[in-house]
Amino acid sequence: MVRIKRNTVEMVGDILKVLEEGRGRKSAIMRDANLSYEVMEKYLSFLIQRGLVEVEGGTYRLTEKGVKLLQTLDSLRELEAKADELINEIKKELY
Repeated sequence: MVRIKRNTVEMVGDILKVLEEGRGRKSAIMRDANLSYEVMEKYLSFLIQRGLVEVEGGTYRLTEKGVKLLQTLDSLRELEAKADELINEIKKELY
């Protein structure tokens, strides 16, 4: 199966999810969010600049703002899954 490239929102969501689960070291973020070192560095900097993530002693963690964004992203993923289900039901009826 060919993997389609993730977009920025998906990569941000993956990083925030890893941090939510308490795995805030760079090696864990790279491994669990499936990112290269360069991409991880880019997105961590992006998230820190926007106040979504903070770092202390080499460990990254979500800020309150980051937690709220992750909750919104989780809601979006649930809606996308429900939309996919509905589309499949419609296709079954039509084909």
